[in-house]
Order: sequence, then C-alpha cells, then structure tokens
Amino acid sequence: RVIRRIRWSCLCMTPPLILQITTALTCVVPLAIAVRDLVSPGTPLPLPNDDKLQLLVGWTMVKNKRVLAPVPGEMNFMMSFGGIASIGYCAVKLVTVFTALEGTYLRRNLFLLFGVIELLYFVNVLDKEAFTKAHTGTSIMPFLFIYALNAIVYLSDALLRVRKEKKK
Repeated sequence: RVIRRIRWSCLCMTPPLILQITTALTCVVPLAIAVRDLVSPGTPLPLPNDDKLQLLVGWTMVKNKRVLAPVPGEMNFMMSFGGIASIGYCAVKLVTVFTALEGTYLRRNLFLLFGVIELLYFVNVLDKEAFTKAHTGTSIMPFLFIYALNAIVYLSDALLRVRKEKKK
C-alpha cells in the first residue's frame, strides 16, 4: 500500500502529457537532421521539402536554376558543430522530461530555460522565413509552429504549475 502511494505520488509529478509530446516532436526531427549533418551533410532526409531546404547549404547554377551540389568544406565544418550542439540540447531536453519521476525546482528552471531557447529559435528563424522562401521556394513555418507551441508549453509549465517542496 505504501509502494502504491509512492508510485502514484511520483506519477503525479511527471511533466504534463502535452509537454512530453511537444518535447518528443521537437527532438525527433532535430536529432535526425543533426545525425545527417554529422554523417552526410547536404543529403536530403525524407521530410517535407528537405531537398529544397538543402539548397541553403550547397547549390550550384545549372541552366539558370539552382540545383543541389556538394556542401563546401567551411559549411561542412560549421554543420558538424551545429549537429553536435543540437544532439546535446535534445539529449538534455529528453533526459529532463522523461527520466525523473518527481517535479523539482531544477526541472522548473530547466523548463524556463528551454522555453526561452525555443522562443529565441522561433524568433530567429521566423526572421529568416523570407530569405528561406526566396532561395528555396518553400516555407519552414510548419517546423516553426511546433517550436512556438513547445516554447509556450515549457514556459507555462515553468511559471504556472505548482511544485511542492521536497520533505527532508
């Protein structure tokens, strides 16, 4: 009976389901892109319009049309750093959301940080939407919507959910 109470109280402290879903969504695609950037930069993934988005990293003109080309060495170098950073950020988010069964102030602070980072990501990439559309003919708004939603979910959880102090 005591074990049931402990399990139930721990489960009550897990992050809300919406936070778990949005975290998973905002980690799956960046992890796939990060691994691609480390292993085979510029190779399109089976994601909507990813072949067109690759024109941002490596292209050449053929008959007055942009076509994919090998990624230049400088861009390859930067993409590898970006890939490693993205893997690290996603790993920290996944560990924070899915491995601990209790709600702590550390988790709250991390959620606040994640929300701010996701919001900065959204604003930064939104500012580049016109450039992306002009150079690739495709929009990145569907990806940005998920990041905006995730930022809202993280920030609202960090700022609004009540957390009880641990008993000593």
